[in-house]
Amino acid sequence: MQVIMNILAAVIGLSLVLFIHELGHFFGARAGGMRVRQLALGFGKRLFGFKKDDTEYRINLIPFGGYTLVDGIENPDDPAEKADPRKMQNRPVLSRVIFTIGGPLFNFVLAALLIFAITAVQGLPIGSEVFIVEVEQGSAAEAAGLLPGDMIIDVNGQVLDSSVALGEWMRQNPSNDALQLQLRRGDATIAKEIVPRSGHLGISMREKVIYSHAAASIGAILSHTGTVMHEMSTTVIRAFAALFTGKTGLDQFSGPIGMVSGVAATAATGWTNFLTVLALISVNLGWFNLFPFPALDGGRLILLGLEGIFGLRISDKKQAIVHLVGFAAIFLLIIFVTVKDVLRFVS
Repeated sequence: MQVIMNILAAVIGLSLVLFIHELGHFFGARAGGMRVRQLALGFGKRLFGFKKDDTEYRINLIPFGGYTLVDGIENPDDPAEKADPRKMQNRPVLSRVIFTIGGPLFNFVLAALLIFAITAVQGLPIGSEVFIVEVEQGSAAEAAGLLPGDMIIDVNGQVLDSSVALGEWMRQNPSNDALQLQLRRGDATIAKEIVPRSGHLGISMREKVIYSHAAASIGAILSHTGTVMHEMSTTVIRAFAALFTGKTGLDQFSGPIGMVSGVAATAATGWTNFLTVLALISVNLGWFNLFPFPALDGGRLILLGLEGIFGLRISDKKQAIVHLVGFAAIFLLIIFVTVKDVLRFVS
């Protein structure tokens, strides 16, 4: 039952991230003076909804994601809409830019709100404690008398604040010189000397992050939110750069099935990890859509830039063909990574 609840939470969370993107386009269209025909949550047959002004608000059968239907998207050459001032193609370039950028912008806003909320509830991270969870038999750690449950306070007099820091320290100091460790075991503080074997200590570690509400002023939370957003954005952009430079293959990326599985696994570890992953996915979706590729928001922004700066406007029909080709390529990519996810689960 818990597994089902985790999967359900993952589906709802991912659907929220996708729908927020469409909600950004909706408000962007409204701000740009466009007529929005439909704002839908999910796809497929309509379950229920209502109409207000010119917009139909609906919830559909498949409750995953959604869409915003603006005049001019489906039938750009419809003669009945050709002179309509609220048709997307008839709006000024700036209005179309606002509409296009609204989706990614709302994804970034959602991520920032999630990070802010998490920090406000659990406090600001002010440090972490590194614990040994496993000691390999016959290892340097066992020979030195290290035990599971020991907390590593410092290494050679340098305070240890993360397991990653220890790994980085070992890489930068590959010699097998003896290390002086200060440990906390229960209520006692003890010193141990350990001699690495081929740069290997033989321990597994986990971190316990320390949070403080005393330091969590609004300004501090906002600053922390900005820092995390920057770190997430940097991680996502580097991942895309590695993909397009050939340093990373498509096997490192997941499709819808893999994403649901990963988010569901995170949901099992607690709500903070769950919301943090949703924030990261929202940042990921925002930057992915800004990539200058046909059918993506970034591709549309390139065309709008050519029109706004150089007066070069490609016909609506040619734009539709370009975006259709881009959409087909993205769809094939989704199929590829989905099949990969299925094969991974089967094996």
